[in-house]
This record gives sequence, C-alpha cells and structure tokens, in this order.
Amino acid sequence: MARLTVTAVNASRCLGQANPSFALSYSGFRFSDNENSLAGRPQVATSATASSAAGSYPITVSGGSSANYTLVYAGGTLRVDALPNITITPSGQGAIGRGLTLQLSATGGNSYSWASAQGIISGQNSAVLTIRPTTSTTYTVTVANANGCSSTASYAITVVDDLSILRATNILSPNGDGVNDVWKVANIDMYPQAVVRIFDRAGRIVYTRKGYDNSWDGTYNGQPLAESTYYYIIDLEAGKVLRGYITLVRDR
Repeated sequence: MARLTVTAVNASRCLGQANPSFALSYSGFRFSDNENSLAGRPQVATSATASSAAGSYPITVSGGSSANYTLVYAGGTLRVDALPNITITPSGQGAIGRGLTLQLSATGGNSYSWASAQGIISGQNSAVLTIRPTTSTTYTVTVANANGCSSTASYAITVVDDLSILRATNILSPNGDGVNDVWKVANIDMYPQAVVRIFDRAGRIVYTRKGYDNSWDGTYNGQPLAESTYYYIIDLEAGKVLRGYITLVRDR
C-alpha cells in the first residue's frame, strides 16, 4: 500500500481561550484521491485546555483508516500565548485637585486603546492618556501584544476640591497687547456654579457673573474703569470663598 503522511498543522491561541479547530495536511495521495477517500478520517487532540498555562503543547493525530494507504502520523504544536502584563503609572500620586492635568502611562503591549471616560484630553489610542477630570473617574485601557492577545486594566483617579489651584492674576492692563488684557482665574471652568463679584474701593459692584469665563476686561456697563485697585470675591458655595485684589493699569 502507498504511504500517506498525515500532519497536524501548528496552531496558536491566547491564554484563557478555547482551543481552535485543528487542521490536518496530507502528503502521498495518489491520482485524484483526497481525505474523503479515506475509510476513517484521522482525529486530532491536545492536552491543553482553556485553563492551561502559556506555553507549547503537542497536537497528536490518531484514528484514521484506509484500504489503500498506510497512514503515518506527524504531530504538531499548539502555542498558547500569554496575555499582556499591564501596568498603569500616573504622573502624580494620590488624589488630585479638580482642574489639574494628569498623565496615565500604560505598558505591557504594542497597541493601546482607552475606553471613553470623563475628562480625557488626548492619547485615547496611545500608551499615554492625558486627563483633566472634574470628578472621580476610573480609566480603562485595552492592551494588545505582538501575538494579538489582549487584556484590560483600570486605574481609579480620585478628584478633590483644592482651592489652591484657583490662581487669579492680580494685574489687569487692557491695552490690546495680549498680556493681561483680561482678568484670568486658572481652573475656574471646573466650577461652573461659582459666582464672581468685583468691587471698587467704595464697595460698589462693578462686575458680577456666575460661571466666569475669564473675559472681564476692566469695564463697567461697557465703559473703561479708572486705574485703581479692585477687589474680588469668588463664591464657590458650601462656605468656600476666595478673596483678593486686582490692580487695573492703563497706558497713559
């Protein structure tokens, strides 16, 4: 009888997945014969299961039969690939003040995809995610390695009120040169319910706004105010109030 070699085709999968369907290759068929010409097709098996550790496992072939061929079996190998070992490192430790910017750096793979979440500025499809959260948020990244295996990891950011990051400029010189033309309060956009009030020396309110947008240019009712020192109160509610002064300077 003719010799027919039946070989298990090598295969691979990721850790934790079910085994793929194993294929066989044949060498030695005569004329127009093919695997359908066999009286019984060979079967493939492996000892690896979904819970098996990463590594290599033999694929064995057995059980075929034919009246015209002597079957010779050659085993293959199933490679179980490890999942990415993900590490997420923040650019700063501990809770952060509302309005601060932070980077989350992920390692462990070749490609990175961060799930949509509140406060993302950039880097959603890169290893480094830049965020500016307004509230405590958990950020989740999916990482794939060179073998196409992927896993996910998450990092929780705690956001707290830190009034020290609300930094108001104390010089206002609205002369159109692009420097101190408007009065700015850094990170005030994180407090849309805050009420800003500005007073002159006599205690008269010359400006007030809820949800301040860094646009006051030293005017009152559309008219330029005189050079002087003005005073501000930022009411953040819940008993949180910031006070300070602004020196208004005009070109002579």
